[in-house]
Amino acid sequence: MSDTDTRRTYRVGILRTEFIEFTIEADSPEDAEARYLMDGIEVGSETDSTSVESVTLDQQ
Repeated sequence: MSDTDTRRTYRVGILRTEFIEFTIEADSPEDAEARYLMDGIEVGSETDSTSVESVTLDQQ
C-alpha cells in the first residue's frame, strides 16, 4: 500500500488581504465609492498578506 492510499483530502481556508485601486469618473467621492465596482477600471492590486485560517477534513 502506498502513502497516497492512506492520504485524506483536506480543505484549507486562506484569508487574503488585498489593496485594489480603481479609476472612475464621478460627481463626488461618494458617487465614486458607490459605483467603482460597476463602472470603475481596476488599475492595480497588491496582496497585503495571507494566512491559513482553517484546515478541515473534506466531507465530500
